[in-house]
Amino acid sequence: MAFVRDIKERNSASTPPAPPSLSDPSTSGFPSVPHRSQRVSAFKRARTENAARQTTSSSSTAYQAPVIGVAASGLAPALVSAPISSASSSGPSRQPSDIQGMLREIQAENENKVAAMSESERQRELQDLQETFSPKIMEMLAQRAQRRAQQVQALQPPRSEGSRRTEPAVAMETESEPASAPTTSQPTADRRTAESPSRLQRKVHFAAAEALSPSEIQKQYFPGEDPDNAHLQWLQDADSGSPESSSLRFDLSGRPLTIEEAAALPSHLGLHHHGEEAGQAGYTIKEILMLCASSFGPQRTIMLSLLGKIASQLDTYKQQVRRELMHDKVRESCLEITTQILVTGEKNSALLRETIACLYAAIKAEQFENLDDTEAIHYPIVDFQIQSWVQKAPLEDLMARVKQLLSSKPSQSVLTETSIRQLLAVLLALCYHSFDAADAIAGISSTLIRSFVTSLEWPVPAEEMTNASIAVQTLRINLACAMTSRSGAKAQLQASCYDQFLRFLAIPPWRANEGATSKTIMFRITGLVMRIFESVARYGLNGSLLSTAPELWLFVGQWTGRLTASASIDELALASAYFDLLRVWVISATDPHSMEKEHDLVWTQVGGLEWAEEALHVLGADFVRDPFKSGSSSRKDLGIAKLEQSAVELLAAWTAGVTKNTLRGGAEAKDALKKGLPVDFAENTRKGLQAVASLDAASSGSQLRVWAGLADSRFMLCSRLDMNVFADESAVLSYVRSLAALKDVYSVRGLRYTLLQSFESAKAVKDISGWAELAQSAILGGHPGDETSLLNMVDTLLDLPWDAARISSVSHPHGLYILRPFLHYAILPDLDVLVGPVRPLSSMLRVTTTLRRGTVARNIRTGAVAGLPLSQDWLFAPFNALLKRRSSPVFKQLPPAWNATRLQVLRATFVLADLLLRPSQINERAMTGSQTLLNLMKVFVLEQVDPADDEETVQSELFRDPVIEQSMGRFLAPLLRSSEQQPSSKIENMADIAKSFLGTATTFYQFYYDFIELYESISLGHKIFGQLALPPLAHTYPLDYRKLIWCEQSSVLRTLRMSFDDVPREHGTLGTYFEPIEEDDDILRGYARALVEGAVKPRTHPFLYNLAAHHVVGAVWTTEGEMIEDKAALWRSVKESGDEELVEALYWRRTDLGERALESVLRGEEKVEEAVYRKRRMV
Repeated sequence: MAFVRDIKERNSASTPPAPPSLSDPSTSGFPSVPHRSQRVSAFKRARTENAARQTTSSSSTAYQAPVIGVAASGLAPALVSAPISSASSSGPSRQPSDIQGMLREIQAENENKVAAMSESERQRELQDLQETFSPKIMEMLAQRAQRRAQQVQALQPPRSEGSRRTEPAVAMETESEPASAPTTSQPTADRRTAESPSRLQRKVHFAAAEALSPSEIQKQYFPGEDPDNAHLQWLQDADSGSPESSSLRFDLSGRPLTIEEAAALPSHLGLHHHGEEAGQAGYTIKEILMLCASSFGPQRTIMLSLLGKIASQLDTYKQQVRRELMHDKVRESCLEITTQILVTGEKNSALLRETIACLYAAIKAEQFENLDDTEAIHYPIVDFQIQSWVQKAPLEDLMARVKQLLSSKPSQSVLTETSIRQLLAVLLALCYHSFDAADAIAGISSTLIRSFVTSLEWPVPAEEMTNASIAVQTLRINLACAMTSRSGAKAQLQASCYDQFLRFLAIPPWRANEGATSKTIMFRITGLVMRIFESVARYGLNGSLLSTAPELWLFVGQWTGRLTASASIDELALASAYFDLLRVWVISATDPHSMEKEHDLVWTQVGGLEWAEEALHVLGADFVRDPFKSGSSSRKDLGIAKLEQSAVELLAAWTAGVTKNTLRGGAEAKDALKKGLPVDFAENTRKGLQAVASLDAASSGSQLRVWAGLADSRFMLCSRLDMNVFADESAVLSYVRSLAALKDVYSVRGLRYTLLQSFESAKAVKDISGWAELAQSAILGGHPGDETSLLNMVDTLLDLPWDAARISSVSHPHGLYILRPFLHYAILPDLDVLVGPVRPLSSMLRVTTTLRRGTVARNIRTGAVAGLPLSQDWLFAPFNALLKRRSSPVFKQLPPAWNATRLQVLRATFVLADLLLRPSQINERAMTGSQTLLNLMKVFVLEQVDPADDEETVQSELFRDPVIEQSMGRFLAPLLRSSEQQPSSKIENMADIAKSFLGTATTFYQFYYDFIELYESISLGHKIFGQLALPPLAHTYPLDYRKLIWCEQSSVLRTLRMSFDDVPREHGTLGTYFEPIEEDDDILRGYARALVEGAVKPRTHPFLYNLAAHHVVGAVWTTEGEMIEDKAALWRSVKESGDEELVEALYWRRTDLGERALESVLRGEEKVEEAVYRKRRMV
């Protein structure tokens, strides 16, 4: 800004300009129009005027070129611009032929000027240039000067060493002494310049003021501004980034940089940028996300690539880095950014490639590429971040863009092969995560099949291996869609996707004359096709496939009979899928004369086929060796075991089919089948069961699951063929107990269900308590997909020949069976989401909505038990329905003949729970203390009068019923004794458990408030009623519950006459009531008020009296016996208002004896009355 002072106003011309002269007027009054040939061009007129000004202006001076200084670092002098005009005061204007001479004169003048400068002047000039021009321009000027110097040296003739004149060298090194000024005469302009150097300097250097530091600039030009003002950030040093910056930074490979690395790395690595901390190398997550939205394509691509690298390495970072990335929600940001890019229709190929790679990493799609699709059906895949993203993502627009990107063959696609594979892996992962995503992907399946499957050359030549592997991924997506959603399978069926797969069976792999590698992938493709057919058939769909091409299934059956020990894993998988498909078709085929026809197939279509013979042939093959004897867990041995299981399952389904659909229960067919089995089949089944029970914990989950499945299938076939495996009932129950002791109970649960349901009827069970105990354990271990087995076991439980006296106490002719609708609803609350059973059933095919257990959406909107797996207090599900009688769906589904009252439902629930849960073992095995207390509280809350209730229910006080009161006493008794519980990081109380049935509309505090209101109005000092009011006074609950009793509803204290032995231990100890010491002033005043006013007395209210006294003393005095200053007013009010005995008792409590007396009581060593008063008398 200082250069403004150098501007000076010049004197105006001495002679004012003459006024313009008018041309001679024309005779017509209008100016005459000259011909265009007589006009003078603007260019010629300007040149004439310029020449006239130069000849008439004797005082004019030539414009001098800027002088470029040379620094000591070696920058050569450079000519920046040529002079516009250089004329003497008396000579004519310079002609074009003299331009070269003028340039040489200016060059010489510049060199002389630089040579005359001191070192400090050169440094200052160089600094001015560096501030004026960018480094690239400075480098360009230096290179041009060097080229010109080389050209000059090449044009000059060689001279002898002695004839050379000392002159400045035009080169990068200028450390030599400056040359002397030339002795030849100079032009007039040069002499004027030499005589007036200061004037020349003013013309060349536009900013003549000395350089100021940022602080000096601010002091001089912005004296009143705040240094942290955002408008003055340009004054701050770019390298002033704080080395103590805590922001996590990454290099371009996704590696986290330490603080020292970020401060020390050089700038040429490309890690410095215009961010919040420009002096620090690397990129923070915030900066990466911001640059991912850059309008500059290459920058956006690089940042998206970096984001994908970070997402792919999330699991490899240290815990602190992962925690910070989780806080920054990196995965969520990746999903949102990539979704936005895809939906907006980005066409840049590089950006698309990085977008797909980033989405692939964020969704963790790599783990699904090598996933065994048949194994994935068993285990849930729950990723809440992915599920949350799917719910918010515009699936319709996203799938439309994916369809567009994948609408061409790999060779014609805009995507690379890697991007195609990654995008297909993303689709596969989405199928496993969400119903909605699977349905959306099923909508574009026809495009995927057309692009990557039907376009595949078949048989596959060696050069098509890449396309064949992409076809495998596409078929896996189709299989995942079919297994995940019934609607997805129907969408693919309506798009005729499955008909196009028959071409792979028309020319089967075993007929192709290709190489081993090609045949392997051909068997893989055919096996996937067969598994797709089987999955669709489990919904009762596409049954016409059997009659469409019957010869194809005949060829496959003949091929299975030719399998040998050299069969590959893919061949075994194809044969296993084939037998599984036949099993479903057999199950869905019914008697054509039956009124229960629900499927496309009838028994006459399958009854005459030789499917049973094909399965028997495989079982008799030499390579199908007993896996229980070899004990091998290799992939091929497990594949052989799966093939045997599929064949045995087909025979079991065939046996059930002939029993139902042929004369005399299929006795003849079953005898033939029994003869076709190996002689020692039953014995081998028993040994296999023993091998499963003795499988150690070190074995893999796959091995245990395969072995248990095979043993289950063998036992099922033996049961249907009346082949005894166990000697008697006790042996069966003993074996089921051994399965329950296994570490991986999940893998053997199907075998447990089969064994427990192997009895002909409930009346055939002799050891009722033993069977019921195992059934209760199996039901609690149920998972989605086990509903049908569990519903059957519930029916058996209700039909068992229980003690007649206990059943008669229900006072209903149907006894415990009135609970059947409530217990069934607890197991299966939502018919819209029904997982297909592991063993298909004819009655379940049409209602099955999914085959995968991990994608089941819990139906929590009803506020009832949310399906499998069940909680330990599932038998009290009728209480939940009664509490919400007007809105519970179970009452809307009751059969018309159901006529039980509320009292009868409560009685039946307590009787069944008493029989199964064994109240004496509540803390150890069945229900937790919180679950028990909460369900007992529900009995009293049911007393709230509902206008819709019948007269009998409104008038009765259910908790006074002798049967109910005795049952509540038995369930409460174990909680009145202290017990040791395992330490837990989080103590779950009734407020946490109540959320499952109260929902979000009602809080547990409101539930407890209603409970206390009812206690005041109808309890009349009922002991169990009062006992259940105490647990929320513990410090595991918020202080609102204690404030309600001690401050707002303190009138209830007089009726809560409980000793220490009457207090429920929700978590096994009384310590939660006494520790930590209360700190809330309102509650402390409530304690003091109850003590002073006698609402709680030591003889009538020993527990509440000691509780209040303990907290008052603990709040007033420290452990060293010093009074806390803030609580002095509280103690003063107690001392002034309380009687002498109370004050003495409180004084005594702060002694060591008082503390030890309370500790002994809490440990249950002495009765409280004896301990407190005897030790007080000792003092």
